[in-house]
Amino acid sequence: MVEAAQKSGWSWYFCADHSPSLTIANGLSVARLNQKKKKISELNKKYKNFHIFCSSEVDILADGKMDYPDSVLDDLVAVVASVHSRFKQSESEMTNRIIKAISHPHVDILGHISGRLIQRRPGYDINYDKILDAARDHGTAIEINGQPDRQELADTYVKRAVEMGVPLVLSTDAHAVDQLSNMKNAVHIARRG
Repeated sequence: MVEAAQKSGWSWYFCADHSPSLTIANGLSVARLNQKKKKISELNKKYKNFHIFCSSEVDILADGKMDYPDSVLDDLVAVVASVHSRFKQSESEMTNRIIKAISHPHVDILGHISGRLIQRRPGYDINYDKILDAARDHGTAIEINGQPDRQELADTYVKRAVEMGVPLVLSTDAHAVDQLSNMKNAVHIARRG
């Protein structure tokens, strides 16, 4: 992934594996996360004019808590908080769950806000206004996800976020080398917004 990012002309790359609860994606235990940090440190010594940042996409658990303890989160460059389970919670439960994560002092970015997978799974019920207000108040960025199955934040909410002063982050959500080109989708969504 790093070599492909370099070949794409990028000068840095955030490596954000999943946290342990997402077993289907081989989420990293704390021990495996520590191995990853060590490997990234070694690679950063090797590469010139390119930097790899150690981050993680951390599950927002059903009660809004993070899937890693604070001591682990504190040692990451960026924490992307995302919902990957319990999609059927009520709108108020899901909204409060996400707001609790957004307000966590170690959370930098809210990933794929609605959880939808186009033509496969609708997004869960949330109150976008309350979530955007919380993101603005806590300085938490919202992801513009270029993954073709996700393509969110919707452009109308991108526009609203910009007007409100909510930070935005463009992401490939790449799980394989060929998905780094998803950045084009994220840029298009951002431009439309």
